[in-house]
Amino acid sequence: MTFWFIGSRQQVGRSILTPSRLPELPTIDVRKLTDAQIKKCNGVFDRLKNRSFLPASEAYRDNLRIELDTALFEILKLSKDMLISLDVLRLKWCAEPSVHGGSTTRPQITI
Repeated sequence: MTFWFIGSRQQVGRSILTPSRLPELPTIDVRKLTDAQIKKCNGVFDRLKNRSFLPASEAYRDNLRIELDTALFEILKLSKDMLISLDVLRLKWCAEPSVHGGSTTRPQITI
């Protein structure tokens, strides 16, 4: 999502990001993780490494992404309530035309 947010969208369903903009991507500073957190991250990686994500535009229904987010929230000791907000954000992001590009797999949101 952050890649899409700071990238330019010149084509429907595509975000472009030049290498010079990569430092602008907000990321976790893994150097600040404890040894125990790194060990847990390695365990999550080992458990999930052979599974495949759905395309980013289908993140709202990608059980692997949801499982990964849940595991990272637990490792970082973030509130589980924030996962509900992340689900809403994921759904709304995937409903954006510049994300789904008109795909039939986009979320069907009715207001």
